[in-house]
Amino acid sequence: MIIRDARPSDLPALLELQIASWRSAYAGILPEAYLGSPVARDLTRKWQALPEEPDFTLVAVEDDRPLGLLVMRMAGRERPYLDNLHVAPAAKGQGCGRLMMTSAARRLLHLGQDRMELTVLEENAAARGVYARLGGFEGTPFADILFGLAVTSVPVIWTDLPALAARVAVPCPGPHGEKPSATEKT
Repeated sequence: MIIRDARPSDLPALLELQIASWRSAYAGILPEAYLGSPVARDLTRKWQALPEEPDFTLVAVEDDRPLGLLVMRMAGRERPYLDNLHVAPAAKGQGCGRLMMTSAARRLLHLGQDRMELTVLEENAAARGVYARLGGFEGTPFADILFGLAVTSVPVIWTDLPALAARVAVPCPGPHGEKPSATEKT
């Protein structure tokens, strides 16, 4: 497993990964009709290009196949904003998200940052649980709009990036369930 910066050649695979992740994670949360072709249309527009610096996109890769992605937005923000964290449905619960979060925290520390934030859908209990286990603190839920859909979002803030960066991450499984050793290239 390698965590590396995303490349333009990764864009089609990252789009497919995020669509599959949304359809899995948001089933029963977002309208079923939206998770069909509308989500593919909206995310296709979003993945026309990779974010430019100081933003960054990390990808977890095994055998040249992306298993996870993380997009960090920094430009024009008070603190870094984790815009996207997605893991292929078959790799969920295996530590891929934790490995990418640890890598992102290390990158942010290297860039002189000491905290980050994100928003998560209030109904996404699985993601909220992961963020809490990784040391994120939840704020007050608020009304939000996601691709034109009314949702309730919850802010999550990390105020101790060194602690997150120091976490021991369990590497993602390989395509057949084996657990390779993790390497980080950021």
